[in-house]
Amino acid sequence: MGHNFVLLKKGVDVNNYALKAAGARNSEYIPDGDNELAYTKMLGGGESDTITFDAPEPGTYIFICSFPGHYQLMMGEFIVG
Repeated sequence: MGHNFVLLKKGVDVNNYALKAAGARNSEYIPDGDNELAYTKMLGGGESDTITFDAPEPGTYIFICSFPGHYQLMMGEFIVG
């Protein structure tokens, strides 16, 4: 089991994305489609990762853990002012 941080582009349906992600085991649960603004690698206990990205246009963006079944409890809002 692992965890990641996936920042989705505006307008991406979280439920549909998570269903596609569940089948994307070979790509660390990041499905094809270029629906992410940024994401980390899949991380296990005690591991860490760093990502750098330019802030998107002002608005509210959803972030999730895309490991199968995690997104329902591991999600939040990334707010750009």
